Amino acid sequence: MVYGICFCPVTRHEDLKSTGVEDSKTLKEEDREKIFDIIHNNNDFIGWSLEIISPVYISSNMYKRPKVSLNEISHNSAIGLIKRAISAGVQVSEVYVDTVGPPEKYEAKLQEIFPTIKVTVAKKADALYPCVSGASICAKVARDKALVEWEFPEGTEARNWGSGYPGDPVTKNFLQNSLDPVFGFPGLELNVHRANLNLLNKLFNHARETLTCGGGEGHCATQVAHRLIYFCVQTRVSGVGDPKRCGRRGVRVDPL
Repeated sequence: MVYGICFCPVTRHEDLKSTGVEDSKTLKEEDREKIFDIIHNNNDFIGWSLEIISPVYISSNMYKRPKVSLNEISHNSAIGLIKRAISAGVQVSEVYVDTVGPPEKYEAKLQEIFPTIKVTVAKKADALYPCVSGASICAKVARDKALVEWEFPEGTEARNWGSGYPGDPVTKNFLQNSLDPVFGFPGLELNVHRANLNLLNKLFNHARETLTCGGGEGHCATQVAHRLIYFCVQTRVSGVGDPKRCGRRGVRVDPL
């Protein structure tokens, strides 16, 4: 995931808007790249900064105890980007943020951290405020560039993964074909996404139906659980190391 900020003098919001910035989701790839070049080349009054967060980092944080939610990861990134701009000498007076979670709570959180700055958090802010539109374009262009040049350390050779959204049939096909029966998805993909967890759940069920081993039923069930335990979240009720039950963000393994 890529998070970004875009900033300019308050008096030049209209100049930023004249670059053609809009919600990045409404623009074609070539249009986003053209606008990004305009933003980058007008560095006399426009600045931008990005943070790229890997799926491995997100999955690891969402699986650990205490769990760090995706919303919190997003909030921390936005806070870090604002602090980075301030540290670089930008005199920040107003901040506009596209909400993650309830906008009122998020706005109050940011306002408490930055009491001297006017903070506005809104739904679909990337379609309402030019600076947020610019940030969304910078982030989207960087994301697309990273994916085009991505090389899988796992050796996956597929290149056509569609939009990256789980509702995309091309993306679904890529997920199904890249799912390793032992190690799950490549590091580029989120193991905590609900659609991906559904695929992992099918993998568990398939393993239960097809795996044969010696040593009795208990031994066989233990082997299935150990084979795929990496993708589970242990519950405090069942105890650490219990392979029979996983948390609600993971999948459940029942004895064979």
